[in-house]
Amino acid sequence: MAYDRKFRERAIAFKESGATFVQLKATFGIDRKTFLAWTKLRDETGEVTPIRPPQERRRKIDKEKLRQAVLEKPDAYLEELAKPFKCSVPAVFYALKKMGITLKKRRSHMLKYQKKSGFTSTRAA
Repeated sequence: MAYDRKFRERAIAFKESGATFVQLKATFGIDRKTFLAWTKLRDETGEVTPIRPPQERRRKIDKEKLRQAVLEKPDAYLEELAKPFKCSVPAVFYALKKMGITLKKRRSHMLKYQKKSGFTSTRAA
């Protein structure tokens, strides 16, 4: 759990005003190790928050490229979609699921779904 800067500063000020670690834990709900890590960070950098923001995970499957591949060939099997991305079939399945693209449907049901979700194919009907 990430704590904001003001919370960290208040906890450090509370402890440095003479409170014990037991009182610190009861008041702020943080452990001794957490407090010591925050004070060490403050002493080293002058700030109580990390300088480097957390990095976003790199994904093998680019969602836009996958969407384009599905639009170009809507009848493709998951195996066929996985080859260009050099990933597993379940990875493509879960990526499609997150994008809201599910199993192949009958044509009449698919048209209704496309209108509802805004997902349209470039192929002529």
